[in-house]
Amino acid sequence: MAILFFTVFIVTFCWLELLYLALNRFGKVATVGVSVLGVTAGFLYSYYGVTDYTRDTKAVPLVVFSILAYLIPAIVLYFIALFTKHFSVSSRHAWAAVIGFINCFVWPFFALALGCYSELDCI
Repeated sequence: MAILFFTVFIVTFCWLELLYLALNRFGKVATVGVSVLGVTAGFLYSYYGVTDYTRDTKAVPLVVFSILAYLIPAIVLYFIALFTKHFSVSSRHAWAAVIGFINCFVWPFFALALGCYSELDCI
């Protein structure tokens, strides 16, 4: 379980830093493009990371879960990057670390609740 938390922290931190880079160098359109690529990669990872039985029997809940589990955090991180764009570089690094730390505890439970609400699987 600690590996999951650490992985979510690292991915969130790196993702926010990548959004800062795209926002500062290329603008909002490139940042949206980077977010779309990230959501697409998350969707493919989530969709093809399950068994064939799940893909065959629960296709619609799996697609809903696979899209929303990465779309909602990507939108939140995009707006955090927009609102903290004009901070100093060290402040942006600190924000990325804090948001990564918060997300490493929130996202697994969010994904668990989303899987239950989308009728994919419940504990």
